[in-house]
Amino acid sequence: MAHGQLVQYDRLYGLALLLGFGDDGLPVVTITARSRPTPPVLPDMRYLATIAVGLQESMAMTLDDVIDYLLTKEGVRDIHTPRSLAAALSEPGLLPNL
Repeated sequence: MAHGQLVQYDRLYGLALLLGFGDDGLPVVTITARSRPTPPVLPDMRYLATIAVGLQESMAMTLDDVIDYLLTKEGVRDIHTPRSLAAALSEPGLLPNL
């Protein structure tokens, strides 16, 4: 996979794009959908927890900051309140560091 190369798979999130390489030489890839699902699909809590950990590690955001950010996103804001999202992200064993 060359820099900027797009790879397509026959799945909902079937587009993979190589963005470059990190300082450690590992590839940095983004995976996305070809189009927006209608209606929006509620993200799995493991996915939201992965995003939460990434925001905490890379942006030094607190859990409250992460919750505020996630609640601005379609598919999350229509389902969760700050309290319900905090409780869901704090489930034991979901992911470390929350």
